[in-house]
Amino acid sequence: MKNDGLMRLIGLARRAGKVVLGSDGIEASVRSGKAYFVVLASDAAENTAKRLTDKCKSYDVPFAVVGTKQSLGKISGREEAAAVAVTDRNFATGMMRVCEENNRGVV
Repeated sequence: MKNDGLMRLIGLARRAGKVVLGSDGIEASVRSGKAYFVVLASDAAENTAKRLTDKCKSYDVPFAVVGTKQSLGKISGREEAAAVAVTDRNFATGMMRVCEENNRGVV
């Protein structure tokens, strides 16, 4: 699976306490400059996806659409997660590199 490297990094970042879950928390971390990268599930609700991508674009926070709510949730310690914000620059850089290598692209 192409997303394995990214999912491993999200899991490591979560265990290190460097992720934010929940759309309100993610929006706040983007607004405050604490989020360095956002991963959005491909099956996130349309309204949630638009709100988070618009916020990321407004604040120049890179993001990628990868995986499903279930796969992001599993790696994040929840049943489902529509998005994950990464609050550590090194983890974010590694995730962006993995996305680019897998031709997922980063917006």
